[in-house]
Amino acid sequence: MLLRPPLLFVLFLLHALAGRAAGPVLALHLRPTYAHPGRANGLAVAYSLTPRTAQPRPLDLRFDMLAPFLVRNSDQVTQLVVTDARGPVAMARPTVKAANGQRIQHWRASRLVVGTVRVAYRVPVASAIAPKRGPHLDLQAAGGGVAGAGQGFLLLPALPAAFTLRLAWQLVAGATAASSYGAGNLTARTTADELATAQFLAGPLYHYPAHPSGRGFSVYGLGKTAAELDAPMAAAERVYELERRAFGGSATQSFRFFFRSYPGSPFSSGVASPGVFMLYLPPSVSVADVQERATIAHEMVHAWGLSLKAAPMVDDWYTEGIADYLALTLPYAAGLYTPAEYLALINTDASFYYTNARRLTPDRDVPAGMWAGRNAWTLSYARGMLYFANLDAKLRQAGSPHTVLSLANELLHMQRAGHAPTAHDWLALLRRAAGAWAVADWQAMVAGQLLRPAPGAFGPGVASRPVPTGFFDLGFAEPVALQAGKRIKGLVAGSPAALAGLHEGDELTAAVNLIPIYGSFSQPITLHVRRGADTLAITYQPRTGQAEAWEWVAAPGPR
Repeated sequence: MLLRPPLLFVLFLLHALAGRAAGPVLALHLRPTYAHPGRANGLAVAYSLTPRTAQPRPLDLRFDMLAPFLVRNSDQVTQLVVTDARGPVAMARPTVKAANGQRIQHWRASRLVVGTVRVAYRVPVASAIAPKRGPHLDLQAAGGGVAGAGQGFLLLPALPAAFTLRLAWQLVAGATAASSYGAGNLTARTTADELATAQFLAGPLYHYPAHPSGRGFSVYGLGKTAAELDAPMAAAERVYELERRAFGGSATQSFRFFFRSYPGSPFSSGVASPGVFMLYLPPSVSVADVQERATIAHEMVHAWGLSLKAAPMVDDWYTEGIADYLALTLPYAAGLYTPAEYLALINTDASFYYTNARRLTPDRDVPAGMWAGRNAWTLSYARGMLYFANLDAKLRQAGSPHTVLSLANELLHMQRAGHAPTAHDWLALLRRAAGAWAVADWQAMVAGQLLRPAPGAFGPGVASRPVPTGFFDLGFAEPVALQAGKRIKGLVAGSPAALAGLHEGDELTAAVNLIPIYGSFSQPITLHVRRGADTLAITYQPRTGQAEAWEWVAAPGPR
């Protein structure tokens, strides 16, 4: 039987240690909870925060509702206990306020608080099948442990610009823990924004290399085995080294790759912050597959910090487009993709763009329509990637000393010098480095004009050609995510789905990963449905109309 120290003793010890550090200190204690051994069901959180002043003050605890990207379900604050120097503090019923595109739940104390405040509560894990799936910030059970970003489970007051974090884990036998700050218990200087986006994992963690040093590349995760991962992680380390050199990163700086695998969405996805990224891996996917390798390379680019300062989802043509483009071209130039894999990855993004009914949407209108269709979210990724491919080709044709990589590095140097680059900085850089034609091309792209391939886009050895296709359209409104148990609603009469025999109210009996389908110009879809006592497999072409489009093929002649 594992002996656990009493929670009050742990908090007292954390508070005593906190007193030794200069400035504000958040002493944070995390303990995964379990429905039964090997099945985590939540995270118990306890912390103490000592104020700068002894004066009585109001207390407003804030809990991020993760909107607009996620919808909280079971992952709510429970068992909340707050105390201060005077004893227990009653908290009013929480209220929710919207600010800067976010929805924040506020828990306010019924009286002024004095001295050190201690807060303890528990957050259950979120549903594995999210009501709305966005970035992997929510708290999830995976591989016998828990994983989530700080904003997925932290209930905190407004914090100072910078403070000391003292993190302590309480774990069952056989479990280890890691976070964006490092492995196990630790002390770090941080900010509120960094803490919110930091990733936390605890359980029977996989790790690579065998003895992580805290410097350079390391991997921690839940739900996959060493037999599945050791070879792909060695390959991922080669991509890391390639990108580190390309972006001028330090070999001694930590770079952490986290993953969690559980039966959730049928396709992988990631979320990144400087020096770290989290990847969600469905149990059925192989990390050795080219699409997974490209996703890892994409998230690595994000973790190096290539982005523009903008409102949420604005200017993603740069943030997501540059990640797709460099995650494709850098590894290919180093021989880490075969020519066939390179073409497949190009054509996935090309299909995302050319078969997207919203492909002419101006950049300023992208956020409003991001979730307007099943593949609407791919627009900025694919449009940005094709834009950068054209830009690189035209720079070569003009005999310019600049490349997309060198231009991106100029913005990255601005960022490292303390200036957060914006679209205006990119425009000024284009004007100075390339001239009027590059400015005009960028203005046309953000205005939503159709991108046609420039000669030499994506480099030698490949060429573009027109391809017959239509706009991706499943032919029904719901469900948006094709999960087992969902029913067909809003079936369009006369659509390919209806003509193939799909009926309103049919129940899906198997989930469908849509990404390979709308990442193709012609792949059909098969829906397995239940109608009364019958089970049916209905196959049809989920595209309508005619879309002007191009695909990439191997160029004739020597490569």
